[in-house]
Amino acid sequence: PSLRFAGAKELLHYGFTVARFYEDEAKLSVESLPVKGALKREVRVVPESSFLYLDTMGIDFAEIEKTEKYAEVLTAPVAAESVVGEICYTYEGKELGKVKILAAEEIVKAEYADFFLYLFRELFL
Repeated sequence: PSLRFAGAKELLHYGFTVARFYEDEAKLSVESLPVKGALKREVRVVPESSFLYLDTMGIDFAEIEKTEKYAEVLTAPVAAESVVGEICYTYEGKELGKVKILAAEEIVKAEYADFFLYLFRELFL
């Protein structure tokens, strides 16, 4: 039994010396996106989570590329926590993972009366 435990211990030591974690807080380059068909013209956006990657190949973390992709057009209504984009992480052309970009709030669709009241307030108040 002690030989088996010694082998397991050796494998654990090897794994801990080879494996490294890459973590990115997934900060966005924009705070909000434009929305069509709503009184509120923008929706705040947030990443779903931070990005974690377990490396066992010894890659250079400085060469990991981060690309943000957003929906081309957002039209009201937009539900809170709906996916409006993604952050893609790549290394030498190989995709390491993605993080969803979510709407931080609900945006309701504006009706005719809403636009009329908005116009009235802008012109006369």
